[in-house]
Amino acid sequence: MALKVLIVDDDMVMRTSLKTLIDWENNGYVICGDVANGSAAIAFMNKCQPDIVITDMNMPVMDGVALIEYLQENMPHVKIIALSGYDDFDYVRQSMKKGAIDYLLKHKLTADVLLEVLNTARASLMKERREMDDRRFRQEILESATDIIRHTFVTKLIEGEYPDEESIAAELKYAGLDINLRNLVVVAVEIDDYPFLKEKYKPKDLSRLIKTFMDLSGNILAESGRGFIEHVNDGDFIIIFSFGFSASTLFVSNRVMNDISRIKTSIKRYLNITASFGVSKLVPNIMDA
Repeated sequence: MALKVLIVDDDMVMRTSLKTLIDWENNGYVICGDVANGSAAIAFMNKCQPDIVITDMNMPVMDGVALIEYLQENMPHVKIIALSGYDDFDYVRQSMKKGAIDYLLKHKLTADVLLEVLNTARASLMKERREMDDRRFRQEILESATDIIRHTFVTKLIEGEYPDEESIAAELKYAGLDINLRNLVVVAVEIDDYPFLKEKYKPKDLSRLIKTFMDLSGNILAESGRGFIEHVNDGDFIIIFSFGFSASTLFVSNRVMNDISRIKTSIKRYLNITASFGVSKLVPNIMDA
C-alpha cells in the first residue's frame, strides 16, 4: 500500500520540484497534498492523514520546528523529513532534536537522495507498525489466557472443587482477580429468551453480543469496585460481589441492586435484550457460598 506524503514549503517552485522529481506512485508513495506553511498543514490533516511529512524549516506563519512539535505531540506515528537551505543548519539541528528522522538539503536534492530519505522513513514506519501488531497480538493472547483461567476458576468454585480457602486465594491471584473472601453475594444471571437469540443470530454475531454484554456489565462492576462477572454457559453468567468487612445488610443490598439496575438499563439500551437476576443472601465466608 502506497504511503501518503504531505509536502510543506512556502516556496511554490520547491513544492513543484519535489512533486516532479521522482515517480512517486511507482516507488510506493502518493502525494496527498502540498501546502505553504505549518499552520496550513495542520488544517489540511483532516483531509489527508499522511504517513510522512516533508517540511521546510524556515517558513512564515508557522515554521518547521513548530510543526514538528505539533506532530510529535498529536500525531507521533507520522514520520517527518526536514527540508532546509544551506544556511539553515540551526533549523536542521532543532528539527532532529524535535523528532525529524532525517533531512534534505535543497541545494543537494536529487531523485536518489529523496528516495533514500523516503525509504528510511518507510523502514522506520514499517518497523513501528510491526512492533505495534506484535504488541497487540501478545495482548490478545494474554487476554485470551486470562479469560480461560477466570472461567476455570469460577466453574470450579461453583462446583465446589476447592478444598479450602487457601486454594481459592491462590487461584484468585493466578486469575488476576483482587477480591476479598469475606461477605460475598453471588448473582446468577440469565439472558432472557436465549434459545430464540441463538436461532436469530449467527454464531459470530452471538459471540459479539455476549462480549458486549460482558463489557457493559464489567464496566459497571469496575466502577463500584465490588464485583466481577463471568460467562459460565450459554447465556448464563455469574456475578460475584465482595464487600470485605462492610457487612451492613442495607449497604450490601443497595449496592447490589443498584449495579443490577444499571446493568439492566445498559443491556436494554445498547443490546435491546433483557436478563433475569437471582441474588443470593450475604455469605460471610467464600467456603459457605
